[in-house]
Amino acid sequence: MTQGGTGFARTELVSLLRRAHAGELAAASAYGGHWRSLRAAEEIAAIQRIEREEMEHRDAVGEMLEALGSAPAPWRERFLFAVGMVAARLCRVSGWFMPMYVAGRLERGNVQEYESAAALALALGEKSMSVALRGLAAVEAEHERYFQSKVESHWMGALCRFRSRTAARLARTGSNRFRRGAIPRAPLESLRRARRRETVS
Repeated sequence: MTQGGTGFARTELVSLLRRAHAGELAAASAYGGHWRSLRAAEEIAAIQRIEREEMEHRDAVGEMLEALGSAPAPWRERFLFAVGMVAARLCRVSGWFMPMYVAGRLERGNVQEYESAAALALALGEKSMSVALRGLAAVEAEHERYFQSKVESHWMGALCRFRSRTAARLARTGSNRFRRGAIPRAPLESLRRARRRETVS
């Protein structure tokens, strides 16, 4: 990759990671309102788990930004936090179906975002970061499939069904890779270990 190409890829990667870092805060805030609006214990537990994973992803992305010599964008953090809080409140008045549907669509965007970031990181020679980002994408794909299953269980699901080939592929191959250990289930810890090895070598 040429010097100009490297600079462009780095700028694009930082931009994606900043967007993802703020977006994870918005998502976690929204899911906090989402699970509080539910009654089924299984759904509450599942979305609480997704909420926790979004914050874990936020921590991982924050460390990636630091490794690239950058930091989150404060204005974006404040704006998307506000968006997340509005979404959390809307969950209480918008019924069961709409939050499930919107969450699934947003998770699809997260999958694509992390996939793009992984490709950029690999192009920059950041192999450990690329692997961690693919791990994040695989977990987001699991989130999408969960919400998709909920949408399709509802009678309105036939009217606005969505399927993502990327999510299906990542959830399938990603789960297998988790079992084989090729993609870390805890990308933050994996990235830290890789960084320590790189520092020592």
